[in-house]
Amino acid sequence: MLDIKLETLLAVYESRNFTKAAAKLNLTQPAVSNHIRILENEIGHPLCVRTKGELCFTSEGEIAVSYAKRLKAIYETMCEEIATTQKAPSMLKIGVTRVLESDPAIADTIGRYIMHNTDTNLKIISNTTNNLFEMLKNYELDFIIVDEPQPDNQQFASCILDTDDLLCFVCAQNPLAHKETITLEELKKEPMIMWLPSTANRILFEAALEKISESLDDFNIILETDSLSTIKLLVSKDAGVSIFPSRLTTNRTKYTGLPIENIDMKRIVNLIYRKDFSKKNILNEFSKLYQYSLL
Repeated sequence: MLDIKLETLLAVYESRNFTKAAAKLNLTQPAVSNHIRILENEIGHPLCVRTKGELCFTSEGEIAVSYAKRLKAIYETMCEEIATTQKAPSMLKIGVTRVLESDPAIADTIGRYIMHNTDTNLKIISNTTNNLFEMLKNYELDFIIVDEPQPDNQQFASCILDTDDLLCFVCAQNPLAHKETITLEELKKEPMIMWLPSTANRILFEAALEKISESLDDFNIILETDSLSTIKLLVSKDAGVSIFPSRLTTNRTKYTGLPIENIDMKRIVNLIYRKDFSKKNILNEFSKLYQYSLL
């Protein structure tokens, strides 16, 4: 069982309120305060302070919370692995970006893995790339699948699952759909449905523009979202054009993908895991199933 003082720390961090944390833990408010005080004495630094009526965590408190999350995740993983010795289903926790959750290859791979491993339950978490990396670091996920390179972190290792190109997609009824390529000047005249700034597709597109001294500020962006299904729907209705990976498009009767002249945007899909992840056979099997799904 995780130390009750660390459980208290996490409850206070989540609620930002001692009374709410006490109710969640079925403790009294003085007991919660005492747990935090003992932790602060053991660590030798204040973990949280109240300023202007708000409970804020110090830098030392943020570090303590980060490690408490890891310890809790490790404890839960230990319990799950022990449960497998009693022939209970094991749990595999996978994180994917919001773009990749719409990737048919991901869905096919997960389906095949479940069919081949009936003794394993899967938990799929969809989130932003930054949040997925944080969850992986804190042992809340076993591995993640993201459409951008591995960060500079010695805790992680990775393997490439796939590569494809970002294209400009237009409605099949748009006059541009009959062209083989689209120029930047033509693209600037079109209403654009763009990804949110934190998404890999947006970052890749902006980086490609910067290389040729162009800026996204010169484009007519009418909507920003991280929902691929929303983007596809709006493009198919000719509400605007957008940029997304070529392989994520199966219905070419609704929209057409055009390379943008003088821009090379190669997307890389990576499977990223902690180096101390012990079940490397799972990674190998998942990678093979993913490659099979692309055939």
